[in-house]
Amino acid sequence: MSRARSLLPELRRFAYVDILISGGNHQNDPGEKPDYVYRGLSYTFGQSGGINFLDTALNVRPMKFLKDVYNLPVNKYDLIISDFEPLTAWAASITGIPSVAVSHQAAFLSPSTPRPNDYKILPEFIFSRFAPCDRYIGIHYEAYDSNIYTPLIRPSVRFAEISEEHHITVYHPAYSPEFIANIAYAVSDIKWHIFSPFVNTAKVIDNVEWSPVNPISFIDSIARCSGLITAAGFQTTAEAIHMGKRILTIPMKGQYEQLCNASALEKMGAMRLRSLSRDNIGDIYQWLAASAPQPRNYPEVADKIARSILSTGTNSAETSDIKVPRPA
Repeated sequence: MSRARSLLPELRRFAYVDILISGGNHQNDPGEKPDYVYRGLSYTFGQSGGINFLDTALNVRPMKFLKDVYNLPVNKYDLIISDFEPLTAWAASITGIPSVAVSHQAAFLSPSTPRPNDYKILPEFIFSRFAPCDRYIGIHYEAYDSNIYTPLIRPSVRFAEISEEHHITVYHPAYSPEFIANIAYAVSDIKWHIFSPFVNTAKVIDNVEWSPVNPISFIDSIARCSGLITAAGFQTTAEAIHMGKRILTIPMKGQYEQLCNASALEKMGAMRLRSLSRDNIGDIYQWLAASAPQPRNYPEVADKIARSILSTGTNSAETSDIKVPRPA
């Protein structure tokens, strides 16, 4: 969602763009009403640090997915852009419509991208086949290869006022509030701002401020925090790196992509834990005592990515600023 909101204005300088959303693992608003909404394929978060594989399996509807792939009206479009979204990617592949992947996952098609020591064949295969496209544009913490760009940073993050106050910001959707509270209340001399999809209303209990996931208040909390405790999801950690925040990451269990991200984050100075428990309280204090990193200040890359996207099927990355009227 964050990448889409950054790229849409740039893409619309050159072309008409419609929006499709599938799956349910997002809390961010796309900023406008999507043109298509589908069930797609997605996993379900557990509440103790990983994926709920049983619930994920029970919610898969393979026949519905295949029907949607074949009925999706991709032939109305000149180009399909997929952020690791399988409906559009497979529909374009079947019909021969040009397609380009613009995603964090596309960065893992390069062998130069950091990996964990326990390299796994099946997840690597999924990276290449889950949402197949004609071209791949990756986004990662570093430009590890020629087709990989540094992160797209939202204006609300880029222009946030950065400070260091005495609180920890926490966002880990695979842990229940009760699980996180077991640690937070034990570290009573530090304030905690905990954002969770399982919290419906904001409230303060002792040293903990509980909040539903809200992009505005979440970014404000990170901008002012002493450190961020989170999973190894890409966008949140990239924005924390941009702002120069300490990062303590607990990769979601069963998520190979997050293990890869955690490997890259460790190389950049982040602390990594296998799980979150009271046994890690000493690690949390040690992490907070370390010097904060310098803000990375990632450059603006939305225009470059948009031009690269729209060069798909052409010999030049140059595009015109003149819109062509939409066909009837």
